[in-house]
Amino acid sequence: MITTFGVPGIISGALLSILLAANARDRSLRLWPALPGSGQSYLFWFLFRTLNICALLLAAIDWQPMPTIEPVRVAAAAAAAIGLIVYVTACIRLGRDNLYCGTRGLTTTGIYAWSRNPQYAIAMPSYFSLAIASQSTLLPLLVALLIAVFWLMAINEEPWLEAEYGRDYLQYKHAVPRFYNFGKLKSRSSDTATG
Repeated sequence: MITTFGVPGIISGALLSILLAANARDRSLRLWPALPGSGQSYLFWFLFRTLNICALLLAAIDWQPMPTIEPVRVAAAAAAAIGLIVYVTACIRLGRDNLYCGTRGLTTTGIYAWSRNPQYAIAMPSYFSLAIASQSTLLPLLVALLIAVFWLMAINEEPWLEAEYGRDYLQYKHAVPRFYNFGKLKSRSSDTATG
């Protein structure tokens, strides 16, 4: 049963990682961001959804029992659950028409003042936490592939965002990191300490 979800997830993740890496070198492939309704779009979403669904099903099916309370696993499960809530919040904030390369407008406030890619920045540690919590033997490999895919998606989006939003995006890109704004967090804690 584990291989029923593990193998398709690994194949999808490996293939998607290779294709996204190739797309980063040759934008004419148009895998991501792909034109809606194109063959590339169908291929991307099929592989991406297969990888995510397989990872989540594998975590549920291969969840190892916890005979006693294990603080690390409990904390990891809580982190994954909190990550899911924050991920959904970031998606709602961006809006359906703007999610995953929509063109409703450049969002730079709220959670987007902390990260240019908050969905990916949240999904990566959330999946990592889920792998720790589940103690599945195969899930860490799927999670490594997911992290690679999210990172490559962000890399592939940047030229498209520059072309779509021009100077506004370039200013935003220089002001806010791709994933984690530790500098902003550090300056806020310094302000709190001195205030």
